Amino acid sequence: MNSELSRDAVLGRIGELPALPAVVGDILGALENEVEPTERLVGRINADPVLVARVLGAANSASQGSRQRIGSLLEAITLLGFNRVRQLVLMTALVRQFQPASAVFDPTTFWRHSFAVAVCAAVIAREAAMDEELAFNAGLLHDIGHLFIVIAYPREFEAILARMLAHDTDIVVAERAILGLDHSQIGSAMAEHWSLPGAFVEAIEGHHNPDGRNNDAFSNVVHVAEILSYALDIGTIPRSAVPAFSSRAQAHLGLSWQDVAGRFGEIEAKYRAACLEFGFSPPRLSPP
Repeated sequence: MNSELSRDAVLGRIGELPALPAVVGDILGALENEVEPTERLVGRINADPVLVARVLGAANSASQGSRQRIGSLLEAITLLGFNRVRQLVLMTALVRQFQPASAVFDPTTFWRHSFAVAVCAAVIAREAAMDEELAFNAGLLHDIGHLFIVIAYPREFEAILARMLAHDTDIVVAERAILGLDHSQIGSAMAEHWSLPGAFVEAIEGHHNPDGRNNDAFSNVVHVAEILSYALDIGTIPRSAVPAFSSRAQAHLGLSWQDVAGRFGEIEAKYRAACLEFGFSPPRLSPP
């Protein structure tokens, strides 16, 4: 079974997927510009009751111990900050929009992994003096191509999993053997289709092969973040081979593992918080 998809064929099928909510595109697009006024952000979020509930819930959780409940978005944004609110909006929209029905696809495992890579990416970006929020969101989106395969090519997805197990191979190798291209290429096409900022397109396409991307900074960040998530055993995918590590990507960021070792506790805490916030109870972490 090898459909040898071309990039044009992928883009054609991507048009069948549900569009991202308009507020997500607006917020992601705003990351490359100056921070938008609070009132404008409130207006965008207010149009979606689910987003309102998520932001208010997070704000009240953050203010535990206070006698007064937070009931307005303006108060919530003031407490949480722009970065946190935009992360919540993106995470909520993605989790709600993409829950493929498949007997062999586990959305809980998928989102745990995405949250883990996002948290690791933000910490790595901070250490490398890069944009933490952009890194977090790129990490969250890095495997979005998997969802396309599950939704648009369910039989091929089953064949990919079978090939991984039979040949003990990486998922990228199995995807290319079955489809002719892999989830990073598909995911970058999805990002282009949604008119997301170029940094997301580059990070998604290059996270498995940053050495072939002419040193795209966020490809390096997401690649190292995914390796770190496996090293810490958070958000790992059962029966999945650990991606091949690029020492060049690490070198381009100017980091050593010692640079982020002091952040391991922070990473694990934020990962657990993200999972619990979205109802994906994280597995119990093994003691170091």
